Amino acid sequence: MKSVDISPRPVQLAPQPSRDALRMGKDRLFSVVCLLVAGIAIVILTTLLVSILSKGALWLNWNFLVAGHREDNPQASGIGPAILGSLIMCLICAAVALPVGIGTAIFLEEFRPRSRPLRFFHQLVQLNITNLAGVPSIVYGILGVTAFVYMFGVFGKIETGRPPKLEMGARYSYQTKTLGGKWITFPAEDRFQTLTRIESSRTVTMPDGSVAELNVIPRGAARPTDPQLLDRTVYSGASASTTRSNSFWYLHLPF
Repeated sequence: MKSVDISPRPVQLAPQPSRDALRMGKDRLFSVVCLLVAGIAIVILTTLLVSILSKGALWLNWNFLVAGHREDNPQASGIGPAILGSLIMCLICAAVALPVGIGTAIFLEEFRPRSRPLRFFHQLVQLNITNLAGVPSIVYGILGVTAFVYMFGVFGKIETGRPPKLEMGARYSYQTKTLGGKWITFPAEDRFQTLTRIESSRTVTMPDGSVAELNVIPRGAARPTDPQLLDRTVYSGASASTTRSNSFWYLHLPF
Protein backbone atom coordinates (compact mmCIF):
# COMPACT_ATOMS: atom_id res chain seq x y z
CA MET A 1 0.00 0.00 0.00
CA LYS A 2 1.39 3.37 -0.99
CA SER A 3 1.88 5.86 1.87
CA VAL A 4 0.48 9.38 1.68
CA ASP A 5 2.38 12.37 3.08
CA ILE A 6 -0.07 14.32 5.26
CA SER A 7 2.46 16.58 7.08
CA PRO A 8 1.46 20.29 7.16
CA ARG A 9 3.05 22.53 4.63
CA PRO A 10 3.52 26.29 4.89
CA VAL A 11 0.86 28.27 3.14
CA GLN A 12 2.21 30.97 0.88
CA LEU A 13 0.04 34.06 0.82
CA ALA A 14 -0.19 36.13 -2.24
CA PRO A 15 1.76 39.40 -1.96
CA GLN A 16 -0.33 42.51 -1.33
CA PRO A 17 1.91 45.37 -2.38
CA SER A 18 -0.85 47.95 -2.49
CA ARG A 19 -1.98 47.34 1.11
CA ASP A 20 1.57 47.37 2.45
CA ALA A 21 2.36 50.58 0.59
CA LEU A 22 -0.78 52.22 1.99
CA ARG A 23 0.15 51.23 5.52
CA MET A 24 3.71 52.51 5.10
CA GLY A 25 2.35 55.77 3.70
CA LYS A 26 0.08 56.25 6.73
CA ASP A 27 2.99 55.48 9.04
CA ARG A 28 5.18 58.11 7.35
CA LEU A 29 2.34 60.65 7.42
CA PHE A 30 1.76 60.09 11.14
CA SER A 31 5.50 60.45 11.83
CA VAL A 32 5.56 63.74 9.92
CA VAL A 33 2.53 65.04 11.86
CA CYS A 34 4.17 64.10 15.17
CA LEU A 35 7.38 65.87 14.18
CA LEU A 36 5.46 68.97 13.12
CA VAL A 37 3.50 69.10 16.39
CA ALA A 38 6.67 68.61 18.44
CA GLY A 39 8.45 71.27 16.39
CA ILE A 40 5.63 73.78 16.89
CA ALA A 41 5.69 73.14 20.65
CA ILE A 42 9.47 73.67 20.75
CA VAL A 43 9.19 76.89 18.73
CA ILE A 44 6.49 78.25 21.07
CA LEU A 45 8.50 77.31 24.16
CA THR A 46 11.65 78.88 22.73
CA THR A 47 9.75 82.07 21.86
CA LEU A 48 8.35 82.33 25.38
CA LEU A 49 11.75 81.77 26.99
CA VAL A 50 13.46 84.32 24.75
CA SER A 51 10.68 86.86 25.42
CA ILE A 52 10.87 86.34 29.17
CA LEU A 53 14.67 86.57 29.23
CA SER A 54 14.80 89.65 26.98
CA LYS A 55 12.24 91.53 29.09
CA GLY A 56 13.35 90.30 32.49
CA ALA A 57 17.13 90.52 32.08
CA LEU A 58 17.04 94.27 32.68
CA TRP A 59 15.35 93.79 36.05
CA LEU A 60 17.37 90.79 37.22
CA ASN A 61 19.92 91.96 39.77
CA TRP A 62 20.97 91.22 43.32
CA ASN A 63 18.57 93.75 44.84
CA PHE A 64 15.64 92.13 43.01
CA LEU A 65 16.59 88.74 44.48
CA VAL A 66 16.92 89.90 48.09
CA ALA A 67 14.61 92.92 48.42
CA GLY A 68 11.04 92.74 49.68
CA HIS A 69 7.85 94.45 48.63
CA ARG A 70 7.81 98.23 48.79
CA GLU A 71 4.52 100.02 48.39
CA ASP A 72 6.15 103.43 48.15
CA ASN A 73 8.51 102.32 45.36
CA PRO A 74 7.22 99.27 43.43
CA GLN A 75 10.14 99.34 40.99
CA ALA A 76 12.55 98.71 43.87
CA SER A 77 10.55 95.72 45.10
CA GLY A 78 12.02 92.24 44.96
CA ILE A 79 11.24 88.56 45.45
CA GLY A 80 13.43 87.97 48.50
CA PRO A 81 10.55 86.99 50.84
CA ALA A 82 9.11 84.67 48.17
CA ILE A 83 12.45 82.88 47.75
CA LEU A 84 12.94 82.62 51.50
CA GLY A 85 9.37 81.36 51.97
CA SER A 86 9.83 78.73 49.27
CA LEU A 87 13.07 77.49 50.84
CA ILE A 88 11.51 77.33 54.29
CA MET A 89 8.50 75.44 52.93
CA CYS A 90 10.75 72.95 51.09
CA LEU A 91 12.74 72.34 54.26
CA ILE A 92 9.59 71.83 56.32
CA CYS A 93 8.11 69.46 53.73
CA ALA A 94 11.36 67.48 53.53
CA ALA A 95 11.66 67.28 57.32
CA VAL A 96 8.09 65.94 57.56
CA ALA A 97 7.84 63.82 54.42
CA LEU A 98 11.19 61.99 54.47
CA PRO A 99 10.88 60.36 57.92
CA VAL A 100 7.21 59.54 57.38
CA GLY A 101 7.80 58.16 53.87
CA ILE A 102 10.81 56.05 54.78
CA GLY A 103 9.13 54.78 57.94
CA THR A 104 5.98 53.87 56.02
CA ALA A 105 7.98 52.00 53.37
CA ILE A 106 9.82 49.99 56.02
CA PHE A 107 6.57 49.26 57.86
CA LEU A 108 4.81 48.00 54.71
CA GLU A 109 7.67 45.95 53.27
CA GLU A 110 9.51 44.58 56.30
CA PHE A 111 6.73 43.98 58.83
CA ARG A 112 3.84 41.56 58.59
CA PRO A 113 1.68 42.12 61.67
CA ARG A 114 -0.12 39.11 63.08
CA SER A 115 -2.62 40.70 65.41
CA ARG A 116 -5.92 41.81 63.96
CA PRO A 117 -5.65 45.52 64.92
CA LEU A 118 -2.17 45.79 63.39
CA ARG A 119 -3.29 44.00 60.23
CA PHE A 120 -6.17 46.46 59.92
CA PHE A 121 -3.75 49.37 60.38
CA HIS A 122 -1.40 47.84 57.81
CA GLN A 123 -4.23 47.59 55.26
CA LEU A 124 -5.38 51.11 56.06
CA VAL A 125 -1.91 52.53 55.38
CA GLN A 126 -1.69 50.57 52.13
CA LEU A 127 -5.11 51.86 51.07
CA ASN A 128 -4.13 55.46 51.77
CA ILE A 129 -0.94 55.13 49.74
CA THR A 130 -2.96 53.72 46.85
CA ASN A 131 -5.31 56.71 47.08
CA LEU A 132 -2.36 59.11 47.17
CA ALA A 133 -0.99 57.56 43.99
CA GLY A 134 -4.36 57.57 42.23
CA VAL A 135 -5.71 61.02 43.09
CA PRO A 136 -4.31 63.99 41.06
CA SER A 137 -1.99 66.22 43.04
CA ILE A 138 -4.09 69.31 42.19
CA VAL A 139 -6.85 67.93 44.43
CA TYR A 140 -4.48 67.82 47.40
CA GLY A 141 -3.26 71.28 46.36
CA ILE A 142 -6.79 72.65 46.65
CA LEU A 143 -7.16 71.02 50.07
CA GLY A 144 -3.80 72.50 51.09
CA VAL A 145 -4.84 75.99 49.98
CA THR A 146 -8.07 75.70 51.96
CA ALA A 147 -6.39 74.34 55.08
CA PHE A 148 -3.06 76.18 55.21
CA VAL A 149 -3.62 79.37 53.21
CA TYR A 150 -7.25 80.24 53.84
CA MET A 151 -7.34 78.19 57.08
CA PHE A 152 -11.03 77.39 56.60
CA GLY A 153 -11.86 81.08 57.03
CA VAL A 154 -11.08 81.07 60.76
CA PHE A 155 -8.85 84.17 60.54
CA GLY A 156 -10.97 85.97 57.97
CA LYS A 157 -9.91 87.05 54.50
CA ILE A 158 -7.08 89.28 53.35
CA GLU A 159 -8.48 92.32 51.57
CA THR A 160 -6.54 94.26 48.98
CA GLY A 161 -5.14 97.48 50.42
CA ARG A 162 -5.88 96.55 54.03
CA PRO A 163 -3.53 94.86 56.50
CA PRO A 164 -4.39 91.40 57.83
CA LYS A 165 -5.96 91.14 61.25
CA LEU A 166 -3.15 89.02 62.70
CA GLU A 167 0.46 89.73 61.76
CA MET A 168 3.92 89.91 63.32
CA GLY A 169 7.09 91.68 62.24
CA ALA A 170 5.44 94.58 60.37
CA ARG A 171 6.08 98.27 60.92
CA TYR A 172 3.58 100.78 59.52
CA SER A 173 4.45 104.36 58.72
CA TYR A 174 2.88 107.33 57.00
CA GLN A 175 4.68 108.80 54.02
CA THR A 176 4.30 112.05 52.14
CA LYS A 177 6.31 114.18 49.73
CA THR A 178 7.72 117.49 50.92
CA LEU A 179 7.85 120.73 48.96
CA GLY A 180 11.45 119.86 48.09
CA GLY A 181 10.41 116.57 46.48
CA LYS A 182 11.68 114.33 49.30
CA TRP A 183 9.70 111.40 50.70
CA ILE A 184 9.52 111.54 54.50
CA THR A 185 7.95 109.02 56.86
CA PHE A 186 6.68 109.00 60.45
CA PRO A 187 5.12 106.23 62.58
CA ALA A 188 1.47 105.38 62.00
CA GLU A 189 -0.79 105.38 65.05
CA ASP A 190 -3.44 103.13 63.45
CA ARG A 191 -2.38 100.58 60.82
CA PHE A 192 -5.95 100.33 59.52
CA GLN A 193 -6.10 104.07 58.76
CA THR A 194 -4.72 104.33 55.24
CA LEU A 195 -4.68 108.15 55.04
CA THR A 196 -4.03 110.95 57.50
CA ARG A 197 -3.61 114.71 57.30
CA ILE A 198 -0.64 116.63 58.65
CA GLU A 199 -1.78 119.58 60.74
CA SER A 200 1.19 120.14 63.08
CA SER A 201 4.93 119.62 63.22
CA ARG A 202 6.31 116.20 64.13
CA THR A 203 9.50 114.18 64.07
CA VAL A 204 10.02 112.46 60.69
CA THR A 205 12.58 110.22 59.02
CA MET A 206 14.29 111.54 55.91
CA PRO A 207 15.18 109.36 52.88
CA ASP A 208 18.80 109.01 54.05
CA GLY A 209 17.63 107.67 57.44
CA SER A 210 18.29 110.85 59.42
CA VAL A 211 15.70 112.23 61.85
CA ALA A 212 14.44 115.79 61.46
CA GLU A 213 11.65 118.06 62.62
CA LEU A 214 8.92 118.53 60.03
CA ASN A 215 8.19 122.13 59.09
CA VAL A 216 4.45 122.75 58.50
CA ILE A 217 3.43 126.03 56.86
CA PRO A 218 -0.07 127.36 56.01
CA ARG A 219 -1.29 126.99 52.46
CA GLY A 220 -0.48 130.04 50.41
CA ALA A 221 2.52 130.95 52.55
CA ALA A 222 5.88 131.62 50.92
CA ARG A 223 8.05 128.60 50.31
CA PRO A 224 11.34 128.49 52.26
CA THR A 225 14.40 129.50 50.28
CA ASP A 226 16.77 127.20 52.18
CA PRO A 227 16.95 123.89 50.24
CA GLN A 228 17.47 121.82 53.39
CA LEU A 229 14.46 123.42 55.07
CA LEU A 230 12.42 123.02 51.89
CA ASP A 231 13.17 119.26 51.89
CA ARG A 232 11.37 118.90 55.23
CA THR A 233 8.52 121.36 54.67
CA VAL A 234 4.89 120.52 53.83
CA TYR A 235 1.70 122.53 53.61
CA SER A 236 -0.80 122.25 56.46
CA GLY A 237 -3.42 119.61 55.67
CA ALA A 238 -1.13 117.61 53.37
CA SER A 239 -2.18 113.97 52.98
CA ALA A 240 0.05 111.09 54.03
CA SER A 241 -0.57 107.45 53.07
CA THR A 242 0.47 104.32 54.91
CA THR A 243 3.46 102.21 53.97
CA ARG A 244 4.69 98.96 55.52
CA SER A 245 8.17 97.55 56.04
CA ASN A 246 8.52 93.88 56.95
CA SER A 247 11.10 92.15 59.08
CA PHE A 248 12.73 88.97 57.79
CA TRP A 249 10.53 86.97 60.19
CA TYR A 250 7.30 88.66 59.07
CA LEU A 251 4.23 86.43 59.45
CA HIS A 252 0.52 87.02 59.03
CA LEU A 253 -2.60 84.87 59.28
CA PRO A 254 -4.13 83.74 57.06
CA PHE A 255 -1.07 83.22 54.85
